[in-house]
Amino acid sequence: MSANGSVRELPGRHWVQVAVVVGCLLLLAGVLLPAVLNARQAARMTQSKNNLRQLGLAMHNYHDVSSVFPLGGGVLANGTAKHGWYTRLVPYLAASDLYTRIDFNIPWDHPVNDVVFKQTFFCETIPGVEQCYSEEGFGLLHYMANPNAIHRNHCVSIDEMTTGTANNWLCGEVSGNYQPWGYPFNWRSLTSPLSSGPGDYGAWLDGGYICFADGSVRLLSNTTDVALLAALAKAPPVATSEQIAVPDRQFEYSTIPLRREWFEAAAEPARKSMPRTTILYDRSDRPYYADVYSSGTTPVWDVLYRNRIDLEGVLLTFPQVKVITMASLNDDNVQIIARFRDLEILQARRIELTEKGRTMLKSQSKPPVILQR
Repeated sequence: MSANGSVRELPGRHWVQVAVVVGCLLLLAGVLLPAVLNARQAARMTQSKNNLRQLGLAMHNYHDVSSVFPLGGGVLANGTAKHGWYTRLVPYLAASDLYTRIDFNIPWDHPVNDVVFKQTFFCETIPGVEQCYSEEGFGLLHYMANPNAIHRNHCVSIDEMTTGTANNWLCGEVSGNYQPWGYPFNWRSLTSPLSSGPGDYGAWLDGGYICFADGSVRLLSNTTDVALLAALAKAPPVATSEQIAVPDRQFEYSTIPLRREWFEAAAEPARKSMPRTTILYDRSDRPYYADVYSSGTTPVWDVLYRNRIDLEGVLLTFPQVKVITMASLNDDNVQIIARFRDLEILQARRIELTEKGRTMLKSQSKPPVILQR
């Protein structure tokens, strides 16, 4: 007690109180943190399950229209791989605007198709998995298909699933060795146990979700009976070794998407699902792709009236692009095209060149390859 009668706090007593409070907080955090982490994983698992439901629904909608499930992968006789099953589901996954921008006459990884395939857009990734892009910038797919039902150059119908749709499966989560969603070989055999290594089915410690051919999505644990997994793996129809053959190729991952810019036209209402003029950059942050809104002679500006977003505007701002897609190619705009110094590929929905325009393009030191959709 002090001279004036007040009680003096003992030395160190304050720090003891602080230590007690901190200890209580740490104890509380230790109790709550596992619950928070479990809740987050449960939410991710639920979202991934919903992704598979959407894929199953899309496959059945495709079947309703075509009487078969989508072609697993289209491969020409010379070995050129065109497009895969996930690409064919795009219009059934609320992304029909993207689907109209895919050129099916050329392979999925042709530079003209970059603006679509070098992005993720709906339900192809598992929440919480950081690897969403390949090193080349292609959006990755975290779900693989049943090779007996989805494979190259052949389509399977429900009638061929003689053991019943509830006893067959369409696709499921995988734990690694991800491939671009546009890759024409996105199928993988079902092995046991699940979640036993990179590339296996099963994205969680205790197993993974599988979408069955009846549209249901079920969680199969890594302790699922081996006989059951074997029955699923061999459920008819059984594809041939040639139909399920895949190239010996693995993709390196990146967590960073390619940078892109898009500009809406000032004169028309904005359409968020389909940007007007799109510029795509490579890994070195250099613009190399331009999807041009207007190729006419009348200037077109963005909604802020700061940037021209027509063909002339792209030339002024991004003269180094190597790939251009546009609505039409005619003599009026071919003079602008001739001024792009690094242009390699030009694609147009309509080609209306006269002999004069063709001669002008051919006269360039390195004339671009012209494609028509």
